[in-house]
Amino acid sequence: MKRIVELNRRFARDVEEFTRCCQRSEQAYVDGVLRVRDVELVYASSFLSVFVRWESFLIDCLVECACDRTGRPVLMSPRSRQHMWRLLKYPQQDYVSMPSLKNAVERAKLFLHKDGLPFSSISEPNRTQLEHARLTRNAIAHHSEYALKNFRRKVIGVEALAKSQRFPGPFLRHRFRRNPDQKRWEMFFVVFKASATEVERSW
Repeated sequence: MKRIVELNRRFARDVEEFTRCCQRSEQAYVDGVLRVRDVELVYASSFLSVFVRWESFLIDCLVECACDRTGRPVLMSPRSRQHMWRLLKYPQQDYVSMPSLKNAVERAKLFLHKDGLPFSSISEPNRTQLEHARLTRNAIAHHSEYALKNFRRKVIGVEALAKSQRFPGPFLRHRFRRNPDQKRWEMFFVVFKASATEVERSW
């Protein structure tokens, strides 16, 4: 479907912009312009921004799939996009939220396809990393003791850090692998883009 292709391309461009921002901040640290803490803050805020765009991508895909009259048949076809948005905000919500892939699949099963397509097409390894991304996002956005506890207990790799470093910023800057060299934030950005492409190709 052409509209989902466009949504995926826009999302990928956004991820690339934040990728370049993170790369520039790391170079500024190497050049002695920024401190480590500054770079970690850039990584955390960039990651949060990308996650918000991922959530928007899921919502927009749900709306477009439901409202498209030329593509795959859907379980529930709203009269218009405005009507679809009203359905998603029911009951009495001011905004539409898609906080997790699980939530997206549940909505898709209601509106689009009994198997939860296109969101259920995301591979299991990517699903696992998206859940870790969600927990990391919560730790950044809420910074409550509960969110941080879940982040430290459930996200693989956090316990490998020193206790003073078990926060989202240091975790995202931590090296995920050496060959190819990749930090955690880079790995998550790759997963976001790959998952969006899986969604696009499955519908």
